[in-house]
Amino acid sequence: MKDYKEPLQAVDPIPAELPKEPEDNEKKVKGGSRLFPFLQKVQRYSSYSFTAFLTLHAASVIVAPVVSPELGNSTMQFTSAVYQEAAVEPILVYGSALAHVGAGLVLRAHKLYLDRVHYNKFLKGWANPTILSGYVLMPIVVGHAVYHRIAPQWILGDSSMITLDYVAYSLHHHPILAWSALLSIVGVGVFHVSRGWHKWLGAWNQWKMTMQSAIISATAIAFSSVSLFRIGQLPEVTGWVAKQYHQVLEALYID
Repeated sequence: MKDYKEPLQAVDPIPAELPKEPEDNEKKVKGGSRLFPFLQKVQRYSSYSFTAFLTLHAASVIVAPVVSPELGNSTMQFTSAVYQEAAVEPILVYGSALAHVGAGLVLRAHKLYLDRVHYNKFLKGWANPTILSGYVLMPIVVGHAVYHRIAPQWILGDSSMITLDYVAYSLHHHPILAWSALLSIVGVGVFHVSRGWHKWLGAWNQWKMTMQSAIISATAIAFSSVSLFRIGQLPEVTGWVAKQYHQVLEALYID
């Protein structure tokens, strides 16, 4: 019997090492590839809706009172009926603000994380004027909302009595606090919104964006100062209305 031997054949070598699994950091970075573009859109489009609210609000509390406080009160009654509607306010005002801030904070945390992963340090992106002004603006806006909307609703049952007379009451009784708080929200808020819109419109020169936004902010502060001066000329409320205003400010430990 003959022995038959099969001819030798060349085969591909088996790799000595299996493909390396991605590191945990790489998995996390790739895993958010869909989430973060979505959050960028949320941050952008929520600023559109909130700007619509700001336009209505500024028309009644900044622009109209320059003509006359009475016109300001009339305008405020009209605009408040729009953005304080039960079906509108949770979306246009609170929803837009929370979506914008929430998306921004998550995106900023993600950016810091990527800087740490790829460069092993935190870069200087946090010093962006838009970001810094946003951080400064957050507690100011919360305080403004509590003072003018949330506290009156909680204490009085609604905020229908919160007109420019309420602002005048604050200017008469707590002038330093009222002037500084209102001009701060105008100055920082207009700067932040202006610089944000520069970005949305495709501006790229950081220095020019900052200077233009600062000029717009300073103009808004000057205009608001005239408005507050005119509001301060309203006669001081007395009687039952004054007691209601005092009740609100007393609960806030101001009066």
